Amino acid sequence: MSLSWISYAIGTVLGRFEIGQPGGLGCGDFPPATVTAIRALIDPDGIMPSDEGHPQDLAARVVNCLSLMLGEAEAREVIRTATEETGDPVEAVRGWLDRFAGAPDKSFWKYHFQLYRKRPVYWPLQSPRKKYTIWVFQERFNANTLFTVRNLVEERLRLLDREIADQRAAAGNNRSKLKAVDKLVDMADDLREFSKQIKEITERGYTPHIDDGVLLNAAPLHSLLPSWPETRKAWQELEAGDYDWAQQAMEYWPERVKAACRTNKSFAIAHGLA
Repeated sequence: MSLSWISYAIGTVLGRFEIGQPGGLGCGDFPPATVTAIRALIDPDGIMPSDEGHPQDLAARVVNCLSLMLGEAEAREVIRTATEETGDPVEAVRGWLDRFAGAPDKSFWKYHFQLYRKRPVYWPLQSPRKKYTIWVFQERFNANTLFTVRNLVEERLRLLDREIADQRAAAGNNRSKLKAVDKLVDMADDLREFSKQIKEITERGYTPHIDDGVLLNAAPLHSLLPSWPETRKAWQELEAGDYDWAQQAMEYWPERVKAACRTNKSFAIAHGLA
């Protein structure tokens, strides 16, 4: 039950649940003032980084949301029970969000992946070495989503580059301080590659098609989803022609799919060519 409350708060701030809307999905039963306060925590684009200190930090907003829903004391207890962490509740939630291996009670991703039967609605777009994660509510994915994600990555990279310069200047010949700088440089390199991968996808073009289903829609983003290896396999199968009925196949291999439509009526109907 405790994990369900945290998951509910995650879905709330990412915009999945219709808080305070009678009959709406996950509307809850909260006083009007609480509804107003909760709605102020919701990102309209369904895009939030797990990034300490960021104004849109998912972990911090989740804790704030739970505190509004349950009261601060009960929210702390829910988080403590769910994560078995007795320290700062924001960091306890962040630990659950940032862990992508292990049992569902140790990893939100595993919990969510299991809950939605391997068709997750919140996607963890990540740097190649998984040092930085931006969570996206896939039903809000549109033509601007990847540009927004890349802007967040570039913003974080600029801050990190300034931090590296400052710490390097202060480190002098101190070996332990220089090692700390090296870790920041590794993080910056990972973010640079993340930004590059996003740019490559946006330049190639990406459009979600709801009728293709969650996995095939995620497949073109497989390089941004290292914690979801099934997306890479789905991309390889799309590339091999296993799903030529899908709009994603038409997006990336139109000539092959149009040729298939000439001999396969169901494909032709699916693509509006019948």
